[in-house]
Amino acid sequence: MEQAPQGSKAFVYSLVLLWIIQKMAFLYLDQAKEGWRIGVMINLFFILAIAAHTLWFRFRKVAPSQTSLIDDFRVGLQRTGLYVMLIGGFILLYYYVIDRDFLENQVQTLLAGERAKLDDYATFEEFARDQKIPHIESETEFLEQTETNIRTVYNPFLSAGGALIGMLMWAAFCAMSVTVLFRKVVFR
Repeated sequence: MEQAPQGSKAFVYSLVLLWIIQKMAFLYLDQAKEGWRIGVMINLFFILAIAAHTLWFRFRKVAPSQTSLIDDFRVGLQRTGLYVMLIGGFILLYYYVIDRDFLENQVQTLLAGERAKLDDYATFEEFARDQKIPHIESETEFLEQTETNIRTVYNPFLSAGGALIGMLMWAAFCAMSVTVLFRKVVFR
């Protein structure tokens, strides 16, 4: 069972550091919401770059005919998995310690949207009938229920966990795609 090339670990750490720097730069510039969108795209690219980098150097040492598809996939996933775990840990730290207001601002934005929906109707009964909301008697009860539901989703652990799962799925997709591309096209 062969390990990933050693140089790929330094590559992973440098991309983790770059991603953290960009995240903190957006926070410093008070552009955390815009930085979140850009950070997601950078993350997707970095995961793809790590899979490609790792497998490129593996196939320069070992011919694809000497390894199996599953072994190559596993090697590609080793380094992308390391990146995902480090970034996932940082995301939890970011939401829980560094920028606690980020998720709270998201909650307040969504609640303001719900209040704006309510303002479009003359009475709550009309709103409830139109939106098909059963078992809620008043506007206050509706807003409390909505806030509870939103806060359930927008908490640091669930947000970081969702990001971690999404990145792991993307890492597996990238590792398999790059493995197949390199085995069938590049290193024939």
